Amino acid sequence: MSAYEDFIRELLRNNLITEYQSDQGAVQKYFNGNFKQKANCSFEKFCSKLWKNWYVIEFKKNVIYFDEKWLDYISKTKKAQNTLKKEMSSKQKVSGESCQLCLLKFSSENDFQDHVNSIKHKVRELYLNNTENFDHRELIKFELMGTNNVKDNHNASIKLKFERKVHAHATIKAISICENNIEIIEVVQVNPHNKGITVNTKFEKEKTLRHGGNFRILIKGYFENSASFKLPIVVVFRIAAEEEMTYFLKEIIVEVSSEFSSLKAGEPYKKLKKVTLPRKNDEIILGEIPVGHASSYKETYPLKQYPIPTGLQIRLRDLIRSYPLFVEKYAPENADSFYNMFATVLNLHTSLIEANYFDLLDALLSIEENQIMVDVRDYDTMSKLTFIGGNTYDLEVPGLAEARPSLVVHDAVYVKENVADSKKFQGIVSSVFEKSVRLSFNRK
Repeated sequence: MSAYEDFIRELLRNNLITEYQSDQGAVQKYFNGNFKQKANCSFEKFCSKLWKNWYVIEFKKNVIYFDEKWLDYISKTKKAQNTLKKEMSSKQKVSGESCQLCLLKFSSENDFQDHVNSIKHKVRELYLNNTENFDHRELIKFELMGTNNVKDNHNASIKLKFERKVHAHATIKAISICENNIEIIEVVQVNPHNKGITVNTKFEKEKTLRHGGNFRILIKGYFENSASFKLPIVVVFRIAAEEEMTYFLKEIIVEVSSEFSSLKAGEPYKKLKKVTLPRKNDEIILGEIPVGHASSYKETYPLKQYPIPTGLQIRLRDLIRSYPLFVEKYAPENADSFYNMFATVLNLHTSLIEANYFDLLDALLSIEENQIMVDVRDYDTMSKLTFIGGNTYDLEVPGLAEARPSLVVHDAVYVKENVADSKKFQGIVSSVFEKSVRLSFNRK
């Protein structure tokens, strides 16, 4: 699976996936030039494997549609940064009426000018242009309250995990570790387009923090679907004895889990090696029939009564009222027409008649028995024997819990030490368990 996930990560890294879609021609060109040797197969075969393992939903009109949950799982935070910037960049148009970057509308020219000069707007524009413009010194430490598993260093990421369709909240303590006093001016949630999540701060405007002082940031969220993204938060402050403002950036990882969050694709199916059928001239060493324990106790399991479906009850009742002879033990003279008559009332298949009922049922059972033989023959019983003691062994049997094949006490199972051997040992079933049977072989 790593090859498929690596390929998707490279597509994300090169911005070839947009809104869970990709141009098939561009993806094929990238595959042939950069990934074909690693995949060791053609582009068509590789795409079929992506679809088989649920990474891709469908291929339609030269467009590849990727599965959203898988893409979110693979990308995690690697894609979140580029996706966030692309989303915000497409909405950074500012006019005299509205600012799509900050999701605001203006009622006057003065409101427009005030907003353009505001700290929040400048921070968001600064984030779009280059995150290197922010201060990366360890001046403020973020700690997630209520847990002791958060690292203190600046580079460590704080991860918030929310459940889907649950109103959740988390409180983060921002602690000043600057030697000088700092004056907190503003805390900005960089991306207001993140639906379902809000950031509130509890501090006095232009609050001055000494070394070790703190304020709290409250994050609330409610999500309908699973998600994984980064939540960038910028703390704007001024260090004492400095005139310029400092922009401190902290990115918090948010993961919304669901029943798909832990889903991983299984291993591809590998057909088991066929076991050679026993030859007719094989020498059979007969097993020993186990001696039962003398006891007069017998346990019975009565069958439950299953009522006839209501719809069929109504049709049978109408049929008996119209044709009372239906319940008689003898058949009428014109049996064929009588059968066709009530078969029509009961909505039976017209091709099933008395003449072919036995043949059709016999053929159906033969097909099922043959399929059981194929299933058992394909099952690799190598190294499935477990020695119990004396002349008894336990053998794991495929499908025993579903009663396929239905082995019972005193049935025979033939075992070889090697597939090519001409000698096979007969084991008599003495006990049947949930997933295995106990066999008794010849003591000699």
